[in-house]
Amino acid sequence: MKSLWTLTLLTLAVFALMGCDDDEILVEDAVPATPQGVFSVTGDGVVHVYWNGIYERDVREYWVYRSDDDVSYYFLVSVEAEDNPNLDLYLYQYD
Repeated sequence: MKSLWTLTLLTLAVFALMGCDDDEILVEDAVPATPQGVFSVTGDGVVHVYWNGIYERDVREYWVYRSDDDVSYYFLVSVEAEDNPNLDLYLYQYD
């Protein structure tokens, strides 16, 4: 029982020391919206992928993955997101 109290107090102390700013609450594990309007144009040995940027201000980059079997995906590239304070619609592409 003594170790349970010690663990509880230690946990509360960690949360108290971390603090919280009322103006800014960050959720690190929040999943952004899924990009819409995704389409591709294929050519001889090349695929062009296009998508609409999402309407969120804190997106820094988009990650492009590839799969040959719809089971195993591997990372291809990251595409830097445009700074979008007005939440305009941007069209992104990867060639």
